Amino acid sequence: MKLFSCLFLFQKGMLMNNNHKDTERQVVHASAVVAGNSGQVNHRAAVSITAQSPLQDGDESIKIVLDAGETRLIKGNVLLNVANAANHRAKVLDFTYGGKTYTAGESTGNFTLKADGTYVLYHQYQNKTPGEPVNVGYTVGSGGQTDQSTLTINFADTYPAYPDADETVNAKGSVSGSVLEGKLYHLGNPVQEVASYAINGMKYQAGQKAAIFGLGTFVLNKDGSYHFSVEGQRIASVKMPKVEYTVNILTEEGLKADKSTLTINLPANIAANHYAEADAKANVFANLNQTHALESRIETGNLLDKYVGNNKPYISGFSVRGVYYAAGETVEVKNLGLVTINRDGSYFINAKDLPNNRWKMPEIAFTVSNGYKASSSVLRLQMDELPKDQDENHRLEGDGGRNNVLENANYFVTGYKINGVAYRVDQTAQIKDIGSFVLNADGSYHLAAKNAPIGVWQLPEITYTVSGGKRTKASKLSLVLDNTSKAGVLTDEGEVNDSTSGSYTQGNVLENASNKLNGKEVGNIFVTGFEVNGLTYQPGDTAHLNAGSLTLNADGSYVFRNHEQLYIAPPVKYTVSNGVKSVVSELTIALPDLAHLDPYSYHYYDNVSIWSGDNRNGVVVKLQGYSTDSGLLVGDAYKIAPATDSYAETGVETLNDYSTSNVLIGDRLNIDKLTWESGGVTIKGSDFDNSIDGIRAYLKTQNDYTSEQFRQSFDDSFPFFMRAKTIDEKVQAMQDRDVFNYVKTHYADLIDTNPQGGNDTLTGSHEDDIIIGNAGNDTLTGNRGKDTFVFTFNSNSGHDVITDFVKGYDKISFSDVVDMSKLIWEPEIRTLKFTGVQDGHVYENSIYIKDGSVDLKLEDLLGTTAAI
Repeated sequence: MKLFSCLFLFQKGMLMNNNHKDTERQVVHASAVVAGNSGQVNHRAAVSITAQSPLQDGDESIKIVLDAGETRLIKGNVLLNVANAANHRAKVLDFTYGGKTYTAGESTGNFTLKADGTYVLYHQYQNKTPGEPVNVGYTVGSGGQTDQSTLTINFADTYPAYPDADETVNAKGSVSGSVLEGKLYHLGNPVQEVASYAINGMKYQAGQKAAIFGLGTFVLNKDGSYHFSVEGQRIASVKMPKVEYTVNILTEEGLKADKSTLTINLPANIAANHYAEADAKANVFANLNQTHALESRIETGNLLDKYVGNNKPYISGFSVRGVYYAAGETVEVKNLGLVTINRDGSYFINAKDLPNNRWKMPEIAFTVSNGYKASSSVLRLQMDELPKDQDENHRLEGDGGRNNVLENANYFVTGYKINGVAYRVDQTAQIKDIGSFVLNADGSYHLAAKNAPIGVWQLPEITYTVSGGKRTKASKLSLVLDNTSKAGVLTDEGEVNDSTSGSYTQGNVLENASNKLNGKEVGNIFVTGFEVNGLTYQPGDTAHLNAGSLTLNADGSYVFRNHEQLYIAPPVKYTVSNGVKSVVSELTIALPDLAHLDPYSYHYYDNVSIWSGDNRNGVVVKLQGYSTDSGLLVGDAYKIAPATDSYAETGVETLNDYSTSNVLIGDRLNIDKLTWESGGVTIKGSDFDNSIDGIRAYLKTQNDYTSEQFRQSFDDSFPFFMRAKTIDEKVQAMQDRDVFNYVKTHYADLIDTNPQGGNDTLTGSHEDDIIIGNAGNDTLTGNRGKDTFVFTFNSNSGHDVITDFVKGYDKISFSDVVDMSKLIWEPEIRTLKFTGVQDGHVYENSIYIKDGSVDLKLEDLLGTTAAI
């Protein structure tokens, strides 16, 4: 310590007689008694002279008690205890102070020791301590003898009472008081203070406010003052626990800790003062568990941000490492820093003491209250690092089940997707044919698949987003459902449908199927596929047959659309499964006996009709042929006018099985290459705007329709019903038949290659038709019969659709030479692709086979396989 120093001046002549010889020192013995705390020394001396006895002087030691900040002038005499001094006279020769030797009577600045033994010390209480001991060594001489002695002056504080007494208070509500009595400070220095306190085993530093659930708040400060308040949510059964506190008291032996107890007696009927935030309608049981990732050492947030609803609860207190604090308190947490949580849910984190970014931070539990009820949630803290989460591969059995995609409880799921469809956490998704699925924020999930078909099912890929706070990572869940344990014994007797009438019939192939487990029907059976004419189809597909079209679904339901003809429908093989076992059965469709119908309906009518559309007005063309006639249907008759969208349909009601047929052309006929002579004049096809008129003119030069001989031959050339026609009508019918036959024979040379065509819809008859869409995106339907769909490879053919291609009956043909290696058949999408080049332009063309089987091959499309 530093002693306050000043020069103590004596009157002239005092303590200045230092004339002596070391060999002639007298021996003086003095005794001294220190009285009280004044520093004054009372003494009496007895002197005797003995020539033989040695000089003796005892060491001096005194204790001075000081109040804090006190300044004292301490006086005394070191020669009161001298013995055997010559002539009872002794004197101080010199003294040593602070390691330096002074002649008796000299001053150190704050201390001096005279030859007659009197001393004066100027001392001040400083720096909150009374001072370090003062040690002075001195030499006493008498009659030529000397002795070495020591003066020690010790200093001490004035101390409060020890130990501290327990306290008991009877409260009628809020109460304030103090657990300390007497002097707390002296000149700014504490002599007693509260260090800490504990409630229900939870330890608080002095000055921290404790929350007591169901009761209120309590705080005990360093100066002993305390305040207890009944507030917030009051639970009558909760009693005020005892407060155990520790007081540090300065005693003569040093600083001591004393443990005392404060007991507050509180009547149970005292009501609390509700906070302004109290709202009985607030939902205190909402799940407010959350994780906050620290991007920096100082972070803020709000615990109620996740709360949904207008009536909000409040935060009544929070707990860190088992100690419960009142809302609004700032708590210093070891190896973390400062934490503050307020009643409105706002919080402040200062992670100033976090050792490193990998350090595990404590969880903070907080109480959510509405003033009448309460629950607890948890705030987890972590550094905002990229979450480390692996993809999951899970397998569930039976009706589904539960599992979890997260191993780290500090992470949480923010959302998920199934088949690209986004869902919120806790939102239920429906998975087709399986059941429902939900993924929660904590990573837990539930698959409910009670009604899923029996089998081993790979569910659609489930992607989910994992977060540690703000940074996120995408992970995947591969989920397999195995419910084969629910499978039974599967049987099916097949299906015969003989109720076909008209053009439409339906039924269900599973009516005779059974799936039993332990003798009981358990259902869960379905169709996995079917086969007809050597081609396989998936449930829900439509198979096109010459007899009609068949659609068979997974639930066993089917629809057969008959083309109303006498042929037998081919058998259909279908596979029934319970998810584990499968059986193959057969569907037989019996067509009705049509023998009772009018026999004339089977008669061969060799009529021909010519239909063409007028595309000059730019409107959609609709053409409808006769079911009894062969027909030529041309969508656009005029070459100069732009092509239009054409709808051309032949008659499809006929039941006869003779080879009448039709030619359907969506756009124009091109007769520009035709030339002929008429009356010595060369006629060109390009001279005609109407292509049908041009062909008629050309054919008149090849046939003499005006000769009598030609006219007389009509009766032998036409069926009976044409006998009622006039001669001119018969000539016209003959000309129409010649036009039809010419186009049917020479269509490849007559196809128009204009790259601008309409988007046409062409529907054939129940006979053998030639269907030509030309340019544009056309929809082509052949119906029954052996139909030829004609395209031009090197053209802007477009993207066409054939709706009912039948293997072994129908075929695709190209009007120009084709390198077959340039035809690209993609069976998985049932599309034939080819690249055409016309007039320097490149066109990407395609033909889509609607409802086609994936078993179809290119040779099937081109008609090179054997007919069925």
